[in-house]
Amino acid sequence: MFQRSPIIWILGAALCLRLALPVASYLVRGDTAGFYSPDTGSYLSCARAIEAGGTFSPGGVAELTRTPGFPLLLVPGVALGHVAAVTIPVQIALGCVTVWLVYRTTLLLVGSGRAAAAAGFLCAFEPLSVIFCSLLLSETLFSALLMTALYFLMRAMRGRSPASLVFSSCALAAAVYVRPVAYWMPLPLAACLLIPRDGAAVRRRGTECVCYLAISAICIAPWQIRNYLVAGYRGFSSISAINLYFYHAAAVRAEHAGVPYDEMQRRMGYGDARMFMQRHPGLAGVPERIRLEWISGEARRIIAGNPGTFAALYLKGIARTVLGPGPSDLLNLFGPGPGDNGIRGSVAQKGLVGGITRLPRRDPALFWTSLVLGVILLGYYCLAAAGLCARRIPRPELFACAAAVCYLILISGGLSAYSRFRHPIMPVICILAGCGFDRMKGKNRFS
Repeated sequence: MFQRSPIIWILGAALCLRLALPVASYLVRGDTAGFYSPDTGSYLSCARAIEAGGTFSPGGVAELTRTPGFPLLLVPGVALGHVAAVTIPVQIALGCVTVWLVYRTTLLLVGSGRAAAAAGFLCAFEPLSVIFCSLLLSETLFSALLMTALYFLMRAMRGRSPASLVFSSCALAAAVYVRPVAYWMPLPLAACLLIPRDGAAVRRRGTECVCYLAISAICIAPWQIRNYLVAGYRGFSSISAINLYFYHAAAVRAEHAGVPYDEMQRRMGYGDARMFMQRHPGLAGVPERIRLEWISGEARRIIAGNPGTFAALYLKGIARTVLGPGPSDLLNLFGPGPGDNGIRGSVAQKGLVGGITRLPRRDPALFWTSLVLGVILLGYYCLAAAGLCARRIPRPELFACAAAVCYLILISGGLSAYSRFRHPIMPVICILAGCGFDRMKGKNRFS
């Protein structure tokens, strides 16, 4: 039975795990507080504005930071008055869809049922994919859309259906509306369509590349036009300016001032409009777009004046994204845990060695959870490395997977980076790991 219908077992395992975690959290805590994070509130305010008046203007002010993708998912829960009870089952379903897409994509790429089943089971059990289904954050929806875009892109590369190119570009554009971090991702994915492949002439590959970019741009442009019409702001989301100033520039300043990172953010007025205006009275009363342009320009000035410091901090953030085990999000589901800081805070204060060595005494639960999750992550990476060494995934499709992973990793650096930013690349890691498992078993050959 397993050999004939592995996907049934895979989806069953994925569903059970993703259902068990929020149920356990609710039984332990006795409330739904574990499902919320500091970012959830801003998404909810946008969802309430949509539900109340069909606008994206919480408090009557046009929202420029959040985009409508994830708030739309929250609207049914807001309307029914049970946000967690309505949204988390939807996210669980989306998580299972991602698992199915990982299975189907692996089967499409290498034609091995064993590799596809292994990839599907690895995604079903992957810790971040399981944990974030229980958190009211945009990660699960974003990963499902990104995996949809990659699956249809692979089909387009195989020449399965011309419509696949349209589906892929539309899914990727939808992912941008969920998390603007993917705003530039159509460029590297479209470039992969130019790579020589069987049965695709140069003119056809060029046409596909142009069409992919055009469809993505047409889908993304309306929100950018909306921002300009309602606020004169030319960007897709102001989150880029906010991150640049209050995260990256703040990290550089904190490093030079020798003060904690969160203290420097507070001094710069992060989350406190009154303090920000006190420090910059010339910006009081000016349109929001002017303030956003100022903080963006100021951040670039600070970073340009300290390129070495910025580069070092940014690379450390990438390392945390790739290697961080992610225990805090799990522990917070079951009670007041270490919060977002967790290991990051400990390492930031005491350095890598000092921060890790003091954890067993400071927080045993955090230490042992980190150890277990770290071993699991290492196993995934080892299997993925074995899959890459097999060199059986067709080169154009492999480059597309690599482009998506590298883009998300390279854009996720900085002092605020942690394992949460790794969430959307793990389905691709599972695909590679499934191929690695099949290679290690050595019983089936790739077709």
